[in-house]
Amino acid sequence: MDDIIVSNDRKSPITIKVIEQGTGVAAEYDATATVVIDGKEMDIRLGTDNLDIEIEQCLQKMNAGMKGLCCYSDKEVEVFLKTLKNPIKPYDLDIDDKLSTAEAHRLVGNEFFKSKEYQKAISRYQCALKYSAVKYGLGPREQEQLAEASAPIQNNLAAIAMIQNRYHDCIEHTTDVLRSQPENVKALTRRLKALTSVHEYDRARGDLQKLTDIDPQNPDLANLKYQIEATIAKGERSNKKAFSKMFQ
Repeated sequence: MDDIIVSNDRKSPITIKVIEQGTGVAAEYDATATVVIDGKEMDIRLGTDNLDIEIEQCLQKMNAGMKGLCCYSDKEVEVFLKTLKNPIKPYDLDIDDKLSTAEAHRLVGNEFFKSKEYQKAISRYQCALKYSAVKYGLGPREQEQLAEASAPIQNNLAAIAMIQNRYHDCIEHTTDVLRSQPENVKALTRRLKALTSVHEYDRARGDLQKLTDIDPQNPDLANLKYQIEATIAKGERSNKKAFSKMFQ
């Protein structure tokens, strides 16, 4: 049986070595579950953070009846998702319930963000997105409401990605925001910095120009522009030097 990749973060990867395949429904946040962890059985509500965050993340990838070794850091913890009851399916909820549930998880994530418990914050933000990203069967106004709810969540995921030097993840999260909110200043600023960090200078210049067009009087923009242009110029000089050496 193939291992399940839970997180491919190079610094802290998490995988499940599957021992027994499950046959029941997939785990969802806000569901009641009976789990057996290293031989100890307990009833929990998924998403309440009573467990190590790595084990929570493993459970999210499992279905009822599955047993496996949750592997993270130097640990191998045997986890058995024995039963799963009352899972809340985001697509079954009406727009108000989607929004309120997403907001509840976002606020918990914000508290973890403030205390620099980033993995817990990421887990809660990802849960919030499960509710705010379900747009099937909704009208334009409802889809717009969900996009508005998703933007601060994606922006916070982008902020954590920058802190952890995961620049491509930052670009992905901010681009998701900018699809529905092309003038979102936080998203543009974070993507600009991430693009500069991965040497995508043409795209970075495009975002810098957009920021200038949106708010040319912003007092912080001049300093940011100076920093970014200096970084780009230095990077381009290094690229030219490396390129010229190829033909020496």
